[in-house]
Amino acid sequence: MEGIFMSRRQEAKAAYLKAVNDAVAEVKELPALDDAQRKSLRLDVRRSCRPHALIKYYSRLWIRYSFGGAIFLTIAAGFGTHAWVTHWSKRLDSWGIVGGIVLGFFIFALLPLATKMFSGKYRRQRIFRYYMLLTLLTYVGSLIALSLKHDFWITVLAGCAIFPICFLLASLIELVFSYKESEVQRLRLKYAYSAAGLAMLETAALVSRNRNDWQSSKVSRLAIREIEGLARKVQDELSLSSRIGRWHPDVFSPTAIEAARVAQTVRLHKKLIACASGESDFENVAASLSNGAQALLANKRSKLLEGAPEAVLKQRVNIVLRHLFPVVLLISAAILLPLAPPISGEEKIADSIRLTLLLAGVLALISPRSESSAKILDVVGKAIPGK
Repeated sequence: MEGIFMSRRQEAKAAYLKAVNDAVAEVKELPALDDAQRKSLRLDVRRSCRPHALIKYYSRLWIRYSFGGAIFLTIAAGFGTHAWVTHWSKRLDSWGIVGGIVLGFFIFALLPLATKMFSGKYRRQRIFRYYMLLTLLTYVGSLIALSLKHDFWITVLAGCAIFPICFLLASLIELVFSYKESEVQRLRLKYAYSAAGLAMLETAALVSRNRNDWQSSKVSRLAIREIEGLARKVQDELSLSSRIGRWHPDVFSPTAIEAARVAQTVRLHKKLIACASGESDFENVAASLSNGAQALLANKRSKLLEGAPEAVLKQRVNIVLRHLFPVVLLISAAILLPLAPPISGEEKIADSIRLTLLLAGVLALISPRSESSAKILDVVGKAIPGK
């Protein structure tokens, strides 16, 4: 047992060193730096990437526990789903749930290979986030559908979403535990902009590395996608929401507006890439981003704001609330309208209304401009007998 634990610790240490060495190696790609500047930047990078490297260390160290926790949660969720299905359908359908769990496991295992087909680090991360959101919506939607109508394939669909959700939950629990029990939290507070600085360094190295192919549209699209992802990363990190809270008013005033200004400065480099007429344009973008990376790694926030354009911060909470209001209205109508006296006596009509409004709620989530009240009146008008 001790040998296994030591081997696991060695693997975790190797992951830590790889994260540090990969970050330091990006400095070699940067243009317009002399030996003294490169040496100084390498020291800053090595010091600032420790929080990220430590997360890699603890993730690799406890990955087996995360996997074991995911298996346990999957079994518990499988039994819970089975109980839900049998409660509504009065039929045993264990094979559908088990088959769905196995299918979901293989899809989740093949996801990293599939995302390698897409260029861009932030694009692959966005695809993974969308996949996890889709599995969550699929599971919830399948449970709702099974309460209305029993179907074997809906059961398989519900089981297919169980393992990804459970693995994500187990990983988050492990990450929170390792974050609190290690020095990661202290280092993140000390180097507030290290994550944004390392991301900017990586993007600058990518642009510099591809400067010889400046005329390639594929390279230009890749660079533009990375710069856009970098702008979002910088805006999230410089808003300091982790320190002052996401719902604090300051998030929507000084720090967030400054973060939006810096993000807008980063986005201006996309035009320089799109309008490039030679290697020098790519080198200028890489040099500008490398200067920004040095300022971030040195915690020089004021330097980034020098000459930054004005930016208006979008009121994200208001946008989200406006988006979700019709969804909540449709789901509430799906629950309450079938209970009304003219409809409650007709089981088929009530099920039809409930299913139609639930589907309308999903469509409203995708299309925020849907007319919720018109849909409700239209469904009710068609469903009430004699209307």
